[in-house]
Amino acid sequence: MSSKPKVTASLNGSSYLASSITRSTTDYGHAAPCSNGSNGTKSPNDETTDDFIFNGGYYISQSGARKLRAFQYSGMDLSLLYKHVLSPLAQHIVDHYTPRTLAPNSITLIGLSWMIVSYGLIWFYDGDAVPWWALAFNGAAMLIYQTLDNMDGKQARRTNSSSPMGCLFDHGCDSINVIFGIGGWHAALGLGSGDLRLRLATSIVPMIPFYFTAWEQSFTHSLVLPIINGPSEGLVLGAALSFSSAFWGVEFWHKTTGWDALAKLMPSVSSVEYLFHIIKEDVSVIRNCDLLVMVALLLALREAIEKLYSVSRRFGLRTIVNTAPLIILCLGMCGVYFVAPFLLQRYPRTSLHVMGGMFVDMVVSLITDELTHMQFNWFRSFVLGLGVVLILALAPSCSDDFLERVWCGYNVLIWTYLGIKARIVIHEMCCILHIWCFDIVTPYSADTVCDPEKKKKH
Repeated sequence: MSSKPKVTASLNGSSYLASSITRSTTDYGHAAPCSNGSNGTKSPNDETTDDFIFNGGYYISQSGARKLRAFQYSGMDLSLLYKHVLSPLAQHIVDHYTPRTLAPNSITLIGLSWMIVSYGLIWFYDGDAVPWWALAFNGAAMLIYQTLDNMDGKQARRTNSSSPMGCLFDHGCDSINVIFGIGGWHAALGLGSGDLRLRLATSIVPMIPFYFTAWEQSFTHSLVLPIINGPSEGLVLGAALSFSSAFWGVEFWHKTTGWDALAKLMPSVSSVEYLFHIIKEDVSVIRNCDLLVMVALLLALREAIEKLYSVSRRFGLRTIVNTAPLIILCLGMCGVYFVAPFLLQRYPRTSLHVMGGMFVDMVVSLITDELTHMQFNWFRSFVLGLGVVLILALAPSCSDDFLERVWCGYNVLIWTYLGIKARIVIHEMCCILHIWCFDIVTPYSADTVCDPEKKKKH
């Protein structure tokens, strides 16, 4: 009989609130093993044995808990920019300026805080000309977020505190940052209420490669970022876009210099003007911002198609079903554009938050199920809300005022749910892995934290 102590983690889903967000950064070409120790040491409870007891939680099942404890992260970033610039910079800051007591998840959250502040500034000036210094701050915030995002995984390995929860927390923060990045993109390009279709396209573009990368990882169990990818080159280009608009003005993106140059080099280029109907109503004038978004959209679709072919060929056509959440989300938002465009026009931020909230939910669920080897449910209940909005918009008796109230309430509902889910998932993972989310120094006591009866006695 084993001499190792038993750990009982009995969770009642109705007693806890919680959820998650994550992505783990690794050194170029190396995998990052995940340990369960919260303070850099490995206890007997960290072994995946039959002595570990978890009665199942609201989101993570008993079998999922065992898979979570056995999880080993695998991935690499093939970006040359990451290998020669971003990774060495992050490693230098971690080695020389980062306290060993600072939790990796805290580093991730600090980075996201910069983007939250930047997004708040842009939101404050939404509808007016965003000042140059706010755009410059947005560019700086992107680079700071990127650097800290690269630092968290290095700090985790430095302190021997890598964990699946850190992986999920990082992916979740990245998915939330997609929303802030979209808001910055709208401001840097100077997209107003008259560019509804283009604003919607810019909202969809960054979600496509992000989701398909997470979808691919859920089957291959390895995160492999291509030689040009969003976390490396994408964020740098996004920052460069904000800086260029800050110093030269957003007016540049509303000129036609790019299309005029292409027309001179390739006279036949005018024959593909019809493609731009995807992102704008009037194609008689192709602006620089139109050209930029179209190129980004084509690149995103190319990456999605490449991953679809690769994964479906290796694991079967059934894998394509799990791409349905993103497809339904995109089609649903396009439906809102055609049926109730005034919602996007009068409430641009609320519309972005609705779309972003559903995107965060599907990404976090996809990653959580991948970490725990649980079955991913491709049907997300939030899409029913989009269906209700579309039905109400088509109903003759439904007033615009009532539909606006429903739209705003829908946004509040989504983010309230996400906050509760985050609290529950984080709590369950802490109980399973015996770690704290933002503390790698204080020992974790599963008996008093996870067992409600023992918690009362203390």
